[in-house]
Amino acid sequence: MSVDGLLLRACLEEVRSRALGARVERVYQPRPDTLTISLYRPGSGPLTLLARCSARHGRLHLTSRRLDNPPSPTDFCMVLRKHLEGRRLVEARQRGLDRLAALEFGGTAAPPVRLVLELTGPAANAVLVDAEDRVLDAMKRRAGAAGGRDLVPHAVYEPPARGDRLELTALDVHKLAVRLDGSGGGPLWRLLLAQVEGPGPDVWREMAMRAGCDPDQAWHEVPPGARRHLFGEIEALAATARAGAWSPAAVVVGSRFRALAAVPLEALARRLQGNLAIFDRPSELCDAVFAAWEEEDALRDRRQALEAAARRALSRAQRRHEARLADLAAAG
Repeated sequence: MSVDGLLLRACLEEVRSRALGARVERVYQPRPDTLTISLYRPGSGPLTLLARCSARHGRLHLTSRRLDNPPSPTDFCMVLRKHLEGRRLVEARQRGLDRLAALEFGGTAAPPVRLVLELTGPAANAVLVDAEDRVLDAMKRRAGAAGGRDLVPHAVYEPPARGDRLELTALDVHKLAVRLDGSGGGPLWRLLLAQVEGPGPDVWREMAMRAGCDPDQAWHEVPPGARRHLFGEIEALAATARAGAWSPAAVVVGSRFRALAAVPLEALARRLQGNLAIFDRPSELCDAVFAAWEEEDALRDRRQALEAAARRALSRAQRRHEARLADLAAAG
């Protein structure tokens, strides 16, 4: 699970409050899909930005984690070092409430550059762009990629298509109601996800449950009173986003994190018979949850590798056994 547009907004607001003006000390690429940027800001000391361009765990936030780096940097990391080190982080923007962020680096005589983080599922990417919107390099170069975008050096940078979803912070619930009335079937949470930019699946499930709805029921099954309550919950969520009044939280079931968001998922926690863990900062939430999820992934990968090795060994032993039986039968 990656961050949604609301949690990305919360993380970027933390970046702006704590890291704007910080100088880039060093850039690393500890994993093929992960970047860390070491910063220093007078009065704040050292800071580290982490960006992971992954379908499963895409995110951008400040971090206190220390990741092991490869013995030699990748070509993309070398390009980032050339263009970012010595500059200052001067802006951290988000496109609406979409999962697309841009970090702008300047503070020198040279024109500024932007590191664009496209945290958009399987196509997630990091693209370094100059002041004239020309691609300097990309984490995952794509020539003639889906959507007609070229993500190669010297190409004009074009961001991913945004779609026509309504933006939460400027939402007109009457327009949303018209869209929902004209929508097809499917679970309520999925219809809301398709119509409004920002909240992810778990936040929409939370909104539905707070309004007394089943997140999986169809829109036409929601009675008028519950619809009014749902729109009230959505308007309250929009006010929270406009004010930046975040309460980063995770749902914990047993000893495992099951969900995270920029707002408390109280109803979801009750439904899953879990607990709600509240964090002081979005970065602390992301560090805790994604570290746990990545460790679970690593354990699963190791288990699957051991199981595959055992199957191969068993298959080889079976073939040797069958060969011996065949030799004995031929000799007898």
